[in-house]
Amino acid sequence: MQSGWTDSMESLCKESDRAVALISAAYLDDALEQVLAAHFVGGKSVIQSLFDSPNAPLGTFSSRVLMAHAMGLVDVRTFGSLEAIRKIRNKFAHLSSQFDFDDPTVKGLISTLELPCVLPDPLPDLSTMRNRFIWSTAAVLAELSRALKAAKRPPANT
Repeated sequence: MQSGWTDSMESLCKESDRAVALISAAYLDDALEQVLAAHFVGGKSVIQSLFDSPNAPLGTFSSRVLMAHAMGLVDVRTFGSLEAIRKIRNKFAHLSSQFDFDDPTVKGLISTLELPCVLPDPLPDLSTMRNRFIWSTAAVLAELSRALKAAKRPPANT
Protein backbone atom coordinates (compact mmCIF):
# COMPACT_ATOMS: atom_id res chain seq x y z
CA MET A 1 0.00 0.00 0.00
CA GLN A 2 1.25 3.46 -0.80
CA SER A 3 2.79 4.63 2.48
CA GLY A 4 3.01 8.19 3.61
CA TRP A 5 0.10 9.52 1.53
CA THR A 6 0.03 12.75 3.51
CA ASP A 7 3.80 13.08 2.95
CA SER A 8 3.10 12.94 -0.78
CA MET A 9 0.49 15.72 -0.67
CA GLU A 10 2.96 18.56 -1.09
CA SER A 11 4.52 17.08 -4.22
CA LEU A 12 1.16 15.98 -5.63
CA CYS A 13 -0.25 19.48 -5.15
CA LYS A 14 2.50 20.83 -7.43
CA GLU A 15 1.36 18.64 -10.34
CA SER A 16 -1.05 19.57 -13.13
CA ASP A 17 -4.73 18.72 -12.69
CA ARG A 18 -4.33 15.88 -15.17
CA ALA A 19 -1.37 14.43 -13.23
CA VAL A 20 -3.24 14.74 -9.93
CA ALA A 21 -6.20 12.77 -11.32
CA LEU A 22 -4.04 10.08 -12.93
CA ILE A 23 -1.55 9.67 -10.05
CA SER A 24 -4.27 9.61 -7.39
CA ALA A 25 -6.18 6.92 -9.28
CA ALA A 26 -2.94 4.95 -9.74
CA TYR A 27 -2.41 4.95 -5.95
CA LEU A 28 -5.93 3.60 -5.50
CA ASP A 29 -5.54 1.05 -8.29
CA ASP A 30 -2.40 -0.30 -6.63
CA ALA A 31 -4.08 -0.35 -3.22
CA LEU A 32 -7.05 -2.28 -4.62
CA GLU A 33 -4.72 -4.87 -6.11
CA GLN A 34 -3.07 -5.36 -2.72
CA VAL A 35 -6.38 -5.63 -0.88
CA LEU A 36 -7.75 -8.15 -3.37
CA ALA A 37 -4.55 -10.20 -3.52
CA ALA A 38 -4.58 -10.49 0.27
CA HIS A 39 -7.82 -12.50 -0.03
CA PHE A 40 -6.74 -14.95 -2.73
CA VAL A 41 -5.03 -18.32 -2.45
CA GLY A 42 -2.86 -20.01 -5.04
CA GLY A 43 0.48 -18.31 -4.74
CA LYS A 44 2.25 -15.67 -6.78
CA SER A 45 1.65 -17.24 -10.18
CA VAL A 46 -2.13 -17.39 -9.69
CA ILE A 47 -2.28 -13.87 -8.32
CA GLN A 48 -0.05 -12.57 -11.12
CA SER A 49 -2.30 -14.19 -13.73
CA LEU A 50 -5.32 -12.45 -12.21
CA PHE A 51 -3.72 -8.99 -12.26
CA ASP A 52 -0.87 -8.85 -14.79
CA SER A 53 -1.23 -11.46 -17.50
CA PRO A 54 -2.63 -10.65 -20.96
CA ASN A 55 -6.42 -10.40 -20.60
CA ALA A 56 -6.10 -10.54 -16.81
CA PRO A 57 -9.60 -10.54 -15.30
CA LEU A 58 -8.48 -8.04 -12.65
CA GLY A 59 -6.13 -6.08 -14.87
CA THR A 60 -8.12 -2.84 -14.86
CA PHE A 61 -9.05 -0.29 -12.23
CA SER A 62 -12.71 -0.82 -13.10
CA SER A 63 -12.60 -4.59 -12.60
CA ARG A 64 -10.74 -4.19 -9.29
CA VAL A 65 -13.31 -1.69 -8.00
CA LEU A 66 -16.16 -4.04 -8.91
CA MET A 67 -14.47 -7.12 -7.46
CA ALA A 68 -13.61 -5.39 -4.17
CA HIS A 69 -17.23 -4.34 -3.82
CA ALA A 70 -18.60 -7.74 -4.87
CA MET A 71 -16.39 -9.44 -2.26
CA GLY A 72 -17.57 -7.06 0.45
CA LEU A 73 -14.10 -5.58 0.89
CA VAL A 74 -15.33 -2.01 0.42
CA ASP A 75 -18.64 -0.59 1.56
CA VAL A 76 -21.19 1.16 -0.66
CA ARG A 77 -19.82 4.62 0.20
CA THR A 78 -16.23 3.67 -0.69
CA PHE A 79 -17.44 1.89 -3.82
CA GLY A 80 -19.27 5.06 -4.90
CA SER A 81 -16.16 7.15 -4.27
CA LEU A 82 -13.97 4.73 -6.22
CA GLU A 83 -16.42 4.82 -9.13
CA ALA A 84 -16.46 8.65 -9.12
CA ILE A 85 -12.65 8.80 -8.98
CA ARG A 86 -12.45 6.25 -11.81
CA LYS A 87 -14.77 8.36 -13.96
CA ILE A 88 -12.75 11.50 -13.20
CA ARG A 89 -9.53 9.66 -14.03
CA ASN A 90 -11.01 8.52 -17.34
CA LYS A 91 -12.03 12.07 -18.26
CA PHE A 92 -8.52 13.36 -17.63
CA ALA A 93 -6.91 10.40 -19.40
CA HIS A 94 -8.96 10.74 -22.58
CA LEU A 95 -9.58 14.48 -22.96
CA SER A 96 -7.27 17.36 -23.77
CA SER A 97 -4.77 18.69 -21.28
CA GLN A 98 -6.89 21.88 -21.02
CA PHE A 99 -9.40 19.89 -18.96
CA ASP A 100 -9.42 20.74 -15.22
CA PHE A 101 -11.21 20.13 -11.92
CA ASP A 102 -13.58 23.05 -12.51
CA ASP A 103 -15.30 21.26 -15.40
CA PRO A 104 -19.00 20.96 -14.46
CA THR A 105 -19.07 17.17 -14.91
CA VAL A 106 -15.97 16.72 -12.75
CA LYS A 107 -17.32 19.12 -10.11
CA GLY A 108 -20.50 17.05 -9.94
CA LEU A 109 -18.51 13.86 -9.41
CA ILE A 110 -16.28 15.48 -6.79
CA SER A 111 -19.35 16.66 -4.89
CA THR A 112 -20.25 12.99 -4.31
CA LEU A 113 -16.91 12.26 -2.62
CA GLU A 114 -16.57 12.31 1.15
CA LEU A 115 -13.75 14.12 2.85
CA PRO A 116 -11.55 12.38 5.41
CA CYS A 117 -12.52 12.62 9.06
CA VAL A 118 -8.97 13.64 9.97
CA LEU A 119 -7.16 16.40 8.14
CA PRO A 120 -3.63 17.71 8.66
CA ASP A 121 -2.78 20.84 10.57
CA PRO A 122 -2.81 23.40 9.08
CA LEU A 123 -6.03 22.52 7.30
CA PRO A 124 -5.84 22.37 3.51
CA ASP A 125 -8.01 24.80 1.53
CA LEU A 126 -11.02 22.64 0.70
CA SER A 127 -12.83 25.37 -1.21
CA THR A 128 -11.19 24.25 -4.46
CA MET A 129 -12.39 21.20 -6.37
CA ARG A 130 -8.77 20.13 -6.87
CA ASN A 131 -8.05 20.00 -3.13
CA ARG A 132 -11.38 18.33 -2.39
CA PHE A 133 -10.47 15.65 -4.93
CA ILE A 134 -7.00 15.14 -3.47
CA TRP A 135 -8.18 14.85 0.12
CA SER A 136 -11.20 12.71 -0.77
CA THR A 137 -8.85 10.35 -2.58
CA ALA A 138 -6.71 10.27 0.57
CA ALA A 139 -9.81 9.23 2.54
CA VAL A 140 -10.48 6.34 0.15
CA LEU A 141 -6.84 5.28 0.35
CA ALA A 142 -7.13 5.25 4.14
CA GLU A 143 -10.19 2.97 3.85
CA LEU A 144 -8.28 0.61 1.58
CA SER A 145 -5.36 0.61 3.98
CA ARG A 146 -7.71 -0.44 6.78
CA ALA A 147 -9.15 -3.18 4.56
CA LEU A 148 -5.65 -4.48 3.84
CA LYS A 149 -4.74 -4.55 7.53
CA ALA A 150 -7.94 -6.50 8.27
CA ALA A 151 -7.39 -9.00 5.42
CA LYS A 152 -7.11 -12.67 6.28
CA ARG A 153 -6.03 -14.92 3.45
CA PRO A 154 -8.33 -17.94 3.26
CA PRO A 155 -6.75 -21.35 3.74
CA ALA A 156 -5.56 -23.01 0.56
CA ASN A 157 -7.65 -25.91 -0.73
CA THR A 158 -5.79 -29.14 -0.24
